[in-house]
Amino acid sequence: MFEVSELILIAVSMLLAAGFQAFTGFGFSLICTAVLAMILDDVQTAVLLLVLPGWFAGGSAAFSLRHVAPWKSIRTYLLVTPVGILVGVWILDVVPAWSLELLLILLLLQVLLSSAIGGIGSWIQATIPSGFLAGLAAGSLGTAGPPVVAWAQSKDEWELPQRRAATLWVFAIINPLRLPFYIAFGLMTNADIWTVALASIPLVFVGSALGNRLARHVSKERSEVIVKLAMTALAISLSFQAYGHITA
Repeated sequence: MFEVSELILIAVSMLLAAGFQAFTGFGFSLICTAVLAMILDDVQTAVLLLVLPGWFAGGSAAFSLRHVAPWKSIRTYLLVTPVGILVGVWILDVVPAWSLELLLILLLLQVLLSSAIGGIGSWIQATIPSGFLAGLAAGSLGTAGPPVVAWAQSKDEWELPQRRAATLWVFAIINPLRLPFYIAFGLMTNADIWTVALASIPLVFVGSALGNRLARHVSKERSEVIVKLAMTALAISLSFQAYGHITA
């Protein structure tokens, strides 16, 4: 199913994205879904391929922060995500690829413009709507990033380690929650997807270890610049791809 060139690009993407998530607290599935959708020209395959690697990327990056994680808030947040996941998996199964690409672009823009949209976007910071949208995005696109990040960043009472811990642990738990829904919808029947996903896990651990080490030596201001540059590049690339699918 996968060409050798595709496998190499998938491996590099997962290694870099795992490092990015450990470095910033989010971004593995957000980056990998966008990149793999362009490599494979298939959003659904990209989403399914990332279920297991995304689980380990979130878990390995979150493990070192388990003692500072705000567990009560995390548990409350995750109560509403399964409903969103169910709706998201249904969307993944029935809607055309270009519409999912547009949704992914909107999620990228939400990350980029969160400080500019102010009160218009502040509703996404509340636990219930954010939790539902996180499940919806995770089920349909494999990435719960923007709603989770908006929720965690709104907690002014949390220090930076607590915010990183909250986002990473939500990601780590949402990914295994997705798997039963994909299986129930008959989407996880391809043996090649399982094989490539399992083979990618060691790369995820290596990337997470490198990202955690880098995070200790880079300032918050510089990391925010890196995040914005990466999101901008992905949004532009996906826009061209979605346009090509719409006009095809």
